[in-house]
Amino acid sequence: MAEISAAVHCWTAAERWLTSKEKVRVERTRKAARDFRVQLFTLPWQGHTHGFSDQEPVRIISAFCSRDWLSDAHENFFLELLRRDIASDPNSAFVTEIVLTWFTRSILKAYSGRASADYAAQRDSGVGALVRLGLDIEAGRTHSLGTIAHIHSNHWVGLIIDILTHAVLFGDPLGHDPPDDLKAAINWWLEQHTFSPYTWGVLPCTAQDDTHSCGVLTPNCIGHHYLPAKYPLIPSSQLEIDAARMEIGIEVLLQHKNALPIPIIADFSVQHEAAQFTFTSSTSTSKSPPRTPTRTGVADVLAVSFSALKVTPRVHEGALRSPTFSPSPSPVHPTWPVAAPKAKRHRQAVSPALSPEEKKKKKARSDALPTFAPLFAKAKAGAEKVKAAAKRLEGNLPSNPNASLSAPAKLSKAARAKTVAATKLPAKMRHKRARVCCVTCAAFGLTMLTSLRIVG
Repeated sequence: MAEISAAVHCWTAAERWLTSKEKVRVERTRKAARDFRVQLFTLPWQGHTHGFSDQEPVRIISAFCSRDWLSDAHENFFLELLRRDIASDPNSAFVTEIVLTWFTRSILKAYSGRASADYAAQRDSGVGALVRLGLDIEAGRTHSLGTIAHIHSNHWVGLIIDILTHAVLFGDPLGHDPPDDLKAAINWWLEQHTFSPYTWGVLPCTAQDDTHSCGVLTPNCIGHHYLPAKYPLIPSSQLEIDAARMEIGIEVLLQHKNALPIPIIADFSVQHEAAQFTFTSSTSTSKSPPRTPTRTGVADVLAVSFSALKVTPRVHEGALRSPTFSPSPSPVHPTWPVAAPKAKRHRQAVSPALSPEEKKKKKARSDALPTFAPLFAKAKAGAEKVKAAAKRLEGNLPSNPNASLSAPAKLSKAARAKTVAATKLPAKMRHKRARVCCVTCAAFGLTMLTSLRIVG
């Protein structure tokens, strides 16, 4: 329960940090905060780190989302990432050895006990990691050695030992000289394996103006010495240093998640270790982590489980007893006949055959129906009369009837009556033409009804 409470406290503080950094003006810092949050969506909330030499609790990665002091575990994370980057760099022409933070502690311990000749005995027997590093330098298998040292119990500095140029580079973000005890211990250790004296120089490093950035600036100066294109020196801005801290954390998260073991399960009721660590809000007070596995984690587990299944054909027992036995082919199981799909039937209007008597009755009914030929003839004659009257009126009307009506005083009584009658005739013609059209439409409708009745 204490581990769960500590994890909740660490990741809640990290979530608040990311929220605050997503609102700053520096684009690099905002992008680093967004990318770090994306990695948290699939981060296992419990367990230990994978892919690194130090098996530490996962919650210590949250320190990259803060301005807290970084421990030797965080520095070792970066050194191991740098070791992989140098090994995969095709332009690296020298054999470089990146050593973790135990290197300077072991040298100081060996230097303090140099009077007992323990290190000389180990050197002769080839026992110990520190001795093996010295033997590699003697044999020419190592050209350069890089590490991070912890001095004064509160400060991180960088060390580069260049075997080819016989130089030791010391990088301190505060700009101080190397401590005397560290300088004497390293010189003594190099004398045990080489015969030339080493000179001390300055390793370029971004200046530190606070009390917490040495854990970020020191790894940066080591990486800049070996891979300057990938690790440029960090600007002295505090937001830029925060972005570089989060970027290191993102690389650590990617390495950790890529090295996570995926268990092979026998059933589907498994509590997958890679459960997602989510946040309800920035002020969450939840005391228990989520127990539901992520969708992606379960899919990966099922994929690996199904790929592990193997199916082998069963061999007949007779094949093992008789070498000439050949198994019979597998029986062919009968299949049910499948009926062919029925073709769609289209309805066709086929009139039933009529008997002679029915044909006679149908003909009699059609003969008894009234004919509309006289009606059509009468309507046509009326239309011709209307046309003739219109032509006559066109000849009798004046060219400007409005002018004749506007001056009635100049016309005689008979002329005015004739003019008025001429203006009224077109209205009568329109009424008569409408009556003719109505009669024509009625005749056409009756004809259609009769034809339909005969067909039916």
